[in-house]
Amino acid sequence: MCARVLRIEAARVGAMAGRQLWAGVLCCGLLAACTATPITAPVATTTMTPASEDSATQAVATDSAPPPTPEPAPLVVDLGKIELAALRAALSKKLQVSEKVIVTVVVEPVEWGDASLGCPEPGMMYAQVITPGHRVVLAADGTQYNYHTALDGNFVLCEQPGTGSSAMLIDLLKTDLAARSGAAVADIVMVSSDAVQWSDAALGCPQPGKVYAKVITPGLRVKLELDGKSYEYHTGAPDEFVRCDSN
Repeated sequence: MCARVLRIEAARVGAMAGRQLWAGVLCCGLLAACTATPITAPVATTTMTPASEDSATQAVATDSAPPPTPEPAPLVVDLGKIELAALRAALSKKLQVSEKVIVTVVVEPVEWGDASLGCPEPGMMYAQVITPGHRVVLAADGTQYNYHTALDGNFVLCEQPGTGSSAMLIDLLKTDLAARSGAAVADIVMVSSDAVQWSDAALGCPQPGKVYAKVITPGLRVKLELDGKSYEYHTGAPDEFVRCDSN
């Protein structure tokens, strides 16, 4: 009887111990769940880097910069043994002005009728040979100066009456045209003035029934303009001229 009682008591005690053990395990599990540290997933971030201000400024400056302007090429003319610079220097010395104010107007090849280069001096004799060269017109302060050159290096400033760009001669021609047309001298404009060697004393405008000396006559071909019309004058000796046009 006593043995049966002991077995029943032992079974009861064991059951109670088991329930206490499972309760402890459950409490430990709940405690661990409440105190666990949450794990946060990493968030990817992107950093925007602004473009360099210096690079942008440089790009704008490069796009807006104008292309370089090429310098004008200097006038190169083959005058034989004489250089254009020598004529400019000679005129600069004559006028006592800087070469910077001297402008080259015309450079053209010419075959002069003799060794005088189209500018014979009174009392001088010249070889009657065709002399190739150039006519060079320089200008300073609004006045033109005619240089006649030869390929061998000789040159002459053609200032004698009837061959140079004489202001007094041009005024004389303007006065003649004003008298013929009834216009004011101030309304007449000189278009051009070129040195010429006329083949005879007719100055390139022979009149019917007249006879002219067959002699080379240096002079000018002057073109004037009035009210849109052109008038041409040919000159020879001092104060000698003829109007030679169809108007």
